[in-house]
Amino acid sequence: MNIKCLKLVSGEEVIGSVVGETTSDITLSGVSAVMMMPGQTPGQISLGLMPFLPYSESEQFVFPKDKILIVFDPNVDMVNNYNRKHGAGIQVVSSLKM
Repeated sequence: MNIKCLKLVSGEEVIGSVVGETTSDITLSGVSAVMMMPGQTPGQISLGLMPFLPYSESEQFVFPKDKILIVFDPNVDMVNNYNRKHGAGIQVVSSLKM
């Protein structure tokens, strides 16, 4: 599964599995909006995944590249959170550096 995060020109951040890409757009499946929320302790921020367009029947969304600021790989914690929500719950282990 090729999971990517997109930062859109609207300020929204989304995460999903890339199912297609052309010169003009990227198609994601299992898309969630990334939301910042207050953390457990004051001043701390935590991230959560919310349904992206929960009223839509679509399972895939096409994002025009001219509306995308950044495409990046999420960190291991975000991938694990995404997999718990959309995948088989498989956890990715971060590589150990020696």
